[in-house]
Amino acid sequence: CSALLALLNSRLSWFYLSQVCTALRGGEWRLLLQSIYMETLPIPFTNESQKAELGKLTEAAQTATKERHRLQQGITRRIPDLSADPANAKLTGKLKEWWALPDFAAFQKEVEKALKAKIPLQERNDWENWITTSRAEIHSLTAEITRLETEINAKVYALFDLTPDEIALLEASV
Repeated sequence: CSALLALLNSRLSWFYLSQVCTALRGGEWRLLLQSIYMETLPIPFTNESQKAELGKLTEAAQTATKERHRLQQGITRRIPDLSADPANAKLTGKLKEWWALPDFAAFQKEVEKALKAKIPLQERNDWENWITTSRAEIHSLTAEITRLETEINAKVYALFDLTPDEIALLEASV
C-alpha cells in the first residue's frame, strides 16, 4: 500500500496525470482525478524488495511531514494569544507561515503589525528560543522530506527504465 502511495505521489505520476486530467481552477497541482483518468495510470511490476524499499521511504516521508506540520501548527496556534483579543485575532500570511520569516525580529515586527501587540518583555526570550529551535527543526525536516521524495522519484524512474535524458525532460516539465 505504501509503495503504491509512493508511485501515485511521484513526479512521474503527476506528469502523466497533468497530461490526461482536466486541470481545476486555482493552480497547476489541482487536477480532476476521476477514475477514467486514474485507471489509465501505468503501474509497473514491482517485486517484494522494491515494494518494501518504496514503502519504507514513503513512511519515513510521511512521518517527517507529520512532525513538520505538528511543529508549524504548535506555534501558529499560539500566536493569537499575543493579541489583546485572541478569539478575533487575524493572522497574516506571514504569521501563518512564521517559519519562513528570516529571524525573530521579523516575527516580532509582523506580530506588532498584524495583531497590534508587542510580545511581553518577560516572554520574548521564550518566544525567540521556541521559534528559533522550531524553525531549525522545520527546515531540517523539509530537507529530509525533499531528500526522501528525490529518492522515491529515482526509484520510480528506475521501475520505468527511464533514461537520464527522459528524466531531465520530465523534471523540467513538472
